[in-house]
Amino acid sequence: MLCAHDIKVANSGHAPVQCRSARNKICIWQELATNERGQSYWYVSEKGHTMVAIPPGGFSMGSPSSEEGRDGGPEGTIEPKHHKVIVRPFAISAKEVTVEQFLRFRKNHPYNKQYAPATDCPMNGASWYDAAAYCNWLSEQENIC
Repeated sequence: MLCAHDIKVANSGHAPVQCRSARNKICIWQELATNERGQSYWYVSEKGHTMVAIPPGGFSMGSPSSEEGRDGGPEGTIEPKHHKVIVRPFAISAKEVTVEQFLRFRKNHPYNKQYAPATDCPMNGASWYDAAAYCNWLSEQENIC
């Protein structure tokens, strides 16, 4: 499904790719699939989130045993360095969800104003379930679910 405005999809050092809309997620995922270097792209969604589209691929996770301050010390088993593979592309917000953005989803959701004195501060007081519900709502709003 297409909407009336354009968005830009870009990666470092390359010209942005023009897509008709964030609703046309196929365009973004096709760009990722044809991206030979496996670089990430960014775009601004209809709801104003700067999203980074991550292509499939492998990466190292954890910390080397020589890292200072490593949980459990050099012999610790909590965060050993290991290889992981992501098999499909996904998009993640480049910044925290703000109070203002979250309140569009749940108008009266409580949050601690001491830690977020302005609505452009990151949202707090949301559980994992609240965050998952927000993501699902946002996907529906963007028509990408």
